Amino acid sequence: MNVSVLDKDGKKQFIHLASYGIGLTRLIGTIVETHNDEKGIVWPKNTSPFDIHLIDVPSENSKISELTYDIYNELIRNNVDVLYDDRTQIGIGEKFKDCDLIGIPVRLVISDKTDGKIEYKERNKNETILLSKDELFKKLT
Repeated sequence: MNVSVLDKDGKKQFIHLASYGIGLTRLIGTIVETHNDEKGIVWPKNTSPFDIHLIDVPSENSKISELTYDIYNELIRNNVDVLYDDRTQIGIGEKFKDCDLIGIPVRLVISDKTDGKIEYKERNKNETILLSKDELFKKLT
């Protein structure tokens, strides 16, 4: 690049430049290598590609899917980044496995079993809690 400076004697000296290549892909690789468990990635909240992994559980009760979609839209309106799993061709077990593998910090599930509430689970913890819609949004803010 022919970049030079003058030394203390006024003599032209060329500078040696280097690039260490610490780019986005290397950073992501390092995060994944250091934040994982036997199930998959465990993204730290500040580097996760999404804040929430919302799972739509197939149900005969159309109100479940409607509530899940309403929660999704409200999260989006509140500037929450959501990965919305509304796939219908796979079962809930596979959705849960994919959710753990991807490693988004928070999983939300609404199903026939949650009785109108939202199941909230953090990826790095084992326990789940049931929250009302209002409780969920209070917890997220």
